[in-house]
Formats: sequence, C-alpha cells, structure tokens
Amino acid sequence: MNARTVAVVRVFVAIVGAAGVCPTCYAGPTFQGIGFLPGYTQSRAQSVSADGSVIVGSVAVFSWEPQPVRWSRTDGMAPLGLLPDMTYGQSTAVSSDGSVIVGGCWNDSQSIQYSGAFRWTAGGGMTGLGNLPDGGFASYAAAVSADGTVVVGVGHASLDHQQYCWISNRGITGSCGLAA
Repeated sequence: MNARTVAVVRVFVAIVGAAGVCPTCYAGPTFQGIGFLPGYTQSRAQSVSADGSVIVGSVAVFSWEPQPVRWSRTDGMAPLGLLPDMTYGQSTAVSSDGSVIVGGCWNDSQSIQYSGAFRWTAGGGMTGLGNLPDGGFASYAAAVSADGTVVVGVGHASLDHQQYCWISNRGITGSCGLAA
C-alpha cells in the first residue's frame, strides 16, 4: 500500500474504532423538524444562517398561500407578516447571523399578479424594497449578503425580467454592477 492509502485506512479505523468503543463519542448527523404554526399543515425551509441558529422559509395549508416565517433555536417558529395589500409570501434567504431575512410577497387576487421584495429585521419588521429603476412593480428578493446590507433579486414591469440590487441606505440600484 502507498502512504495515502495507509493514511485513509488509519482514519477509517480511528473513526470506526471510536464509534465502536464509545458509541456516544461519535453521534453523527441528526435531523430536527422545525414544526408548524397553528392552523398550518406544511412548513418549508429555504435558507439557514451560517451558524444554523436561524432557518427561514414558509408555512402553508396544502401549499396554498404560503406565509413567510423565521425559526430559531431560542424562539421556535414565528410568522414575519406580509407587506401591505399582499396575501401570501415566503422568506428566501437569511444573513450570516440570522438578523436580516429577505423574500417576496404576492397578491394575485386582482386581475393581475403583483409582488414585492422585502427585507425583515427584528427591530424594523418587514419593509418593502421599492420599485425597480425602470418603474417595474413586481420584484422578488433571492439572496442577501452575509452582513445583510445588500439584497439581490429579480423584478419586472411586464414580461421582461431583470436582475436588481438593493443596497442599504441607497435603495434599488439596478444590477449591482454585475454583468447580465
């Protein structure tokens, strides 16, 4: 055997040996459900903070009109609410420390569906990110920076979708300088 094979075998033996001699020394991965809010039958996780303490996503009844939620180890699951005049939504991404959550809300009870990207913080609640530079009224936040100061997403005024960038204290600025 070569040196690499010997090293792999030693690591394997060490792991198997530790698990066999001391079963609690190597617990392995575990699964923990995030549960539901009262009155809902489904929950969906979309993103998790860097340390795993916050999970964001949505809850729904049979996939109809999901509602954005936040789950944390300390507080359990909590609804984030909706933007004004919206009927459903979902959280899509979370900052590294779990303090900033982004997503989108929709209302298709009118003759046309419209949507709004949001940014949520514990201190400020849910805030709409505004219209796109070309006047587009439909937007959706897809990702947030590690520190929560930059949000990227997609929006449109008609069927022409465009990327956008929202920067703290500047608002929606177009494409953040990214190539299309």
